[in-house]
Formats: sequence, structure tokens, C-alpha cells
Amino acid sequence: MKFKPVKVGEITDNKATSLGFESFGKDETTLAFTIFKASDGKTLTLQHGVFRSSDEAKRFWDWKITNASKALKQEKKLDNNGRVVGFRAEVATAADAYGKTSSAIMWTEEKQFYVIFADSISDALELEKMYAQ
Repeated sequence: MKFKPVKVGEITDNKATSLGFESFGKDETTLAFTIFKASDGKTLTLQHGVFRSSDEAKRFWDWKITNASKALKQEKKLDNNGRVVGFRAEVATAADAYGKTSSAIMWTEEKQFYVIFADSISDALELEKMYAQ
């Protein structure tokens, strides 16, 4: 499957900011985003944030999992040498304001946090291959 970026930008997560999360170099929680159109026509969204420390990225990851409707899988993220560099989860998201649910894969790598939202875990796994090392 191929992915074409169709929109990029930055968002501020006001709820996370009110809970004390801060992106690196900022006094708020800021996440970059890229919206992709897959070759099968589906839309996926990648969000990425850099936090002040790996502990802060992990705390944000924990908070995001808590807000998911169901954690399907959680594990430590390892580098090529078997060293733990972060955490990874596959989740079903809670319904949005329109009642739509989606699947997500979220992970941390050191101070970085990533999440991919997609209609299905299989679609998210395909995009994850491009970003997760």
C-alpha cells in the first residue's frame, strides 16, 4: 500500500495542556499532524509530538491509552539491539462527537510520541512501517 500526504499542520491539545503536559520548548502540548490518503482510498492521520523527557512522553502515552475505549495490545518498544526505547499500543478509540470510532497505534521513542488513527488496525500497521524503526 502507498500513502500520499495530503495535509500537514500543527495542533494544540488544550486538554493535555490543562493537565500539565508540555511539548519540548513550549508551554503547551503541541502535536504535528499529517493526513494521508492511502492507495486504497482510505484516510489515515499521523500525529507526532516531542516532549521534555522520555518520562513525559510515556506519561502522555499512558494518558492517551486511558482515554481509549479499549487497549487491544500493549508492549515495550525495542530497538534493533533489543534495548527498550519506548512503549507501543494498539487501541480502539472512544467515539468522537459524531459517534465514529477508529483504531489507533500509538508509541513512544525516547522523548517522542506518535499516534496513527485509521479505520482499521491493519491500515494503521501499514503506515506504521514507514515511521517506526
